[in-house]
Amino acid sequence: MENDSKVLEDFSLKDMLHEYSEAEYAVNEDGTYTYDGIVYQYKLLYKSKDPAQIREFVTVLLSNSKDLTDDEVSNAGYMNRGEEERLKCVLIGSGCSKLSPENTEEDTSGVSEDLLPEPNWRTYSRNADGTYTCQGSVYRYRLLLTGVYRNGAVGSHKLILTNNKNLTYDAITEAMFSSRMEETRQLSGCVTVGEEFIPAENYTSIPLPENGTVIK
Repeated sequence: MENDSKVLEDFSLKDMLHEYSEAEYAVNEDGTYTYDGIVYQYKLLYKSKDPAQIREFVTVLLSNSKDLTDDEVSNAGYMNRGEEERLKCVLIGSGCSKLSPENTEEDTSGVSEDLLPEPNWRTYSRNADGTYTCQGSVYRYRLLLTGVYRNGAVGSHKLILTNNKNLTYDAITEAMFSSRMEETRQLSGCVTVGEEFIPAENYTSIPLPENGTVIK
């Protein structure tokens, strides 16, 4: 593997991909990998993109072949495959390509009012002490959250009133679509007062290696 020109020595998946998650596996002394008792020679990156989405979806596989077919890549995550198929490759990680610009969260104190979304969801007022009141509740912070949720087709600017200055775009968007109690609780201390959608052409996907690239 050391002499393979396709090996990317300094490629950090966590740095290059959005919401990347990876299963546990062992890296052996000879440069191979062990997962679920099977030894694999290569760690490979594959990517795909739906025309209706902005981000590319990335899968990372352990494999004994660098010439996987589309079907083998697509089926790598199924746990009920036969032993022969399991020897070919296994899915160990997935995420989405990062975007330029990527998701951002900022306090609006340094942002011109003209650049903020109109309060098209709810009206609010600014108090003399710098807090904000909306529907009878008082909030300490007004945040501008900008981004694209996971592999969505469009991005947005969200104008949020909150008592949590560390609130993120992903966290509030996930909470809006979730029925899990721990996530919906995040909405109890904040309120969305305005939102503007961002055209897909305003985003550029950060370039990723070609399909089948070996990652060391």
